[in-house]
Amino acid sequence: MTDENLDQNAGGLEQEKARRLSAIDALRSSGTNPYPYRFDRSHTLGEIRSAHGTIEPGTETEVNVAVAGRIMLKR
Repeated sequence: MTDENLDQNAGGLEQEKARRLSAIDALRSSGTNPYPYRFDRSHTLGEIRSAHGTIEPGTETEVNVAVAGRIMLKR
């Protein structure tokens, strides 16, 4: 490839990036989340702690729950 071809490809990539960012901005402006997610949680962490806070760690029960959150630190 020549330097001219490399410059043309780089310019095309920048144009494509700008087009995609513009499309994302248009979605956000219309009130649409461009990266939607869905998770059906059954309980909040507070509800689980208040209902089952006395159970010893490692104990298994018949109760199934679905919660969501972020891992803030992992060592």
